[in-house]
Amino acid sequence: MTAFLQSFPSFPSKNVEPIYLRPAIIAVKTGNPRHIQKFEDLLQPGIRIVVTEGSGIANTSGTGIWEDIAGRLGKLEDVKRFRSNIVAFSTGSGASFQAFKELDADAWITWPEWAVDNPKVLQAVPISGNRIIWRDLNIALSTSADPQAASFLRFLVSDEAQKLMRSAGYIR
Repeated sequence: MTAFLQSFPSFPSKNVEPIYLRPAIIAVKTGNPRHIQKFEDLLQPGIRIVVTEGSGIANTSGTGIWEDIAGRLGKLEDVKRFRSNIVAFSTGSGASFQAFKELDADAWITWPEWAVDNPKVLQAVPISGNRIIWRDLNIALSTSADPQAASFLRFLVSDEAQKLMRSAGYIR
């Protein structure tokens, strides 16, 4: 959100409101042919991984998430082994999804909604408690926002919206 605010100054920082959390997941091919069950499986030689990065040019929620997960236990060797299996550092989630398919990757560190929205291609493998990373979903109203924008914000935190968001892995 901070990078977004730097790019779009009409959204004051004081207007940012975290409204949901979501856990990073391991997305694998539907059917999980490599039998990936936990993060440590991604450290094995020959596993082909896609990660999402901003590449210094894009504001993306996935930037650096793989480093947070790989380094979570304070083991440099985990980061080295994970990095050696990365086949694509893609700029944004859409590009990562394409790379996952085109490169016939085994795993992609991403967000749960990608597996929910693409069940013919992806299946979610949860990341265990000692490695799990949660990131928030923020919203911010512009100082020039119209009343419909404020109404939409209220909807986003309504009971109805929370049910929809829960189905894609988001919690409040």
